[in-house]
Amino acid sequence: MQNSQRKPLAALPLALAASLAAPAFGQFEDIGAQDPVGFLITGDGEVGYGQFISGDLVIEPHRWTSAGGIETLINPASPIGFANAASHDGSVVVGYASVNDSGFIDPRALRWDASGTVTELTPAAGAISEAFQISGDGSVAAGVYSDGTTNFHACVWDAAGTLTDIHPTFGDSYSTVIALSDDGSTVLGRTFDPVGSFARYFVWTAATGSVELPLFGGLTISPESISGDGSAIVGRVSLPTFNDFGIFYWSQATGYIIDDPSTGEPSQVRISRDGNRVYGLVSFSVFTDEAAIFTWTPAASFQFDQPNMELSLYGASFDGSVLVGAMGGAGLDRRAFRWSSGTSFVELAAPTSRSFATSVSLDGTVVGGAFIADSGERRSVVWRSSNQIGTNYCGPAVPNSTGSGAKIEMRGSNVSELQALTLTAIDMPQNAFGMFIAANQDGFVMTPGGSLGNLCVTGPAVVRLDDPGEVFNTGLFGSATITLDPSSFDGPNGPIIPTFGERWYFQAWFRDANPTAGSNFTDGASVPIF
Repeated sequence: MQNSQRKPLAALPLALAASLAAPAFGQFEDIGAQDPVGFLITGDGEVGYGQFISGDLVIEPHRWTSAGGIETLINPASPIGFANAASHDGSVVVGYASVNDSGFIDPRALRWDASGTVTELTPAAGAISEAFQISGDGSVAAGVYSDGTTNFHACVWDAAGTLTDIHPTFGDSYSTVIALSDDGSTVLGRTFDPVGSFARYFVWTAATGSVELPLFGGLTISPESISGDGSAIVGRVSLPTFNDFGIFYWSQATGYIIDDPSTGEPSQVRISRDGNRVYGLVSFSVFTDEAAIFTWTPAASFQFDQPNMELSLYGASFDGSVLVGAMGGAGLDRRAFRWSSGTSFVELAAPTSRSFATSVSLDGTVVGGAFIADSGERRSVVWRSSNQIGTNYCGPAVPNSTGSGAKIEMRGSNVSELQALTLTAIDMPQNAFGMFIAANQDGFVMTPGGSLGNLCVTGPAVVRLDDPGEVFNTGLFGSATITLDPSSFDGPNGPIIPTFGERWYFQAWFRDANPTAGSNFTDGASVPIF
């Protein structure tokens, strides 16, 4: 292996260093999507999707995985495309892309599978269509298509791409999808005249077809969200008092339940996928955007948490106990936050004050979003509750004398300018000497040099991190930690500088006696460097 000479770490600004040291959601992983137009993570938190502006100013849909990085979902005939929704595991993505027909650019609904193969969801060649939403298992998509005239109809597609028109028999000539239930059984939709007539709302299932959502006492309702099984619908309702709004909860079992926050006007009214919690924002002044998060249940009515800042709300966990968005104050840049009833508002670390959280995993432990660099460039990022970044591989490691396989963890940030990539090796023998290894390729060499374990890094740039302060002793806890500047690995032939987005692989080697004196390795961990 090559020796390395590490350049010294520059001091982090105190505010940023404190932010990165936060015990929960204090670190993030830049995924390398430059100039994203949008980025959302899936239910399991291991896949993301969205679109970014490529070098030739084309908007391209993409999918990101924690293990494989960014995959561009290219439709060769499409100069512009959007990935709008994905299944919980990210294996199916739906959206649309434009196709040039005789000089006209018309959108076509598309479905990308796990391999990136694209299927057009339109019912016939030349029909305009867009897919907006997808069920958690990826089997049902919902959106709109043109019926061959100037009208658009709400529709659903099955896994084979077969279209079902769900435009109701009542109402106007246009209809659209507001929400698709997580199980794919139910669509909440709206029918309207684009010129501006009174909107009417409907609920569709395969068994009932499209049935009008009944009105309540002559009040104007604005449905916004549907529960995961399609049994409950929530939204805003105009109340009889002047310019006053409340929320409504409706199900077949309960009918309408109307409630008024009395202290402000609700917005972004949503229901959790499990159907047990309604949440959203309440604005307290017509002169500012300062707002509070509210949660609501039929039993507990409204509960508020107000940070005295402007708020935007973008995503929620399965049960609605974790919410994410952006917060700020008048004249200040917005900052990404994660909220829960236990922690209230927690700011998510970013290298600038301009950041926002767009989505959260079903269990609330992974948050997706973006920050805006000082240069104005937008970057997509992922925050994790464990504070770990990157992906582990080549495991489990061969058991050492403790009886366990040693593991490597990465924390901090993979953004070079922060100089804060932290490697930790655990479950090693006590009081054993060792070092970390870095390389630009993964590999597998069984028991190299008579070691008990396996070497999992290779390539033209294999670096031993053995400078003063980097060679470690595992001590009483059988662990070791170092913090690196990932912008440069200086080998004997000069600096080894990772290219932008290049994935690097890390492992720890340590002395072991199992049963005779020898050595062993942790598993491997990798992360792209940006």
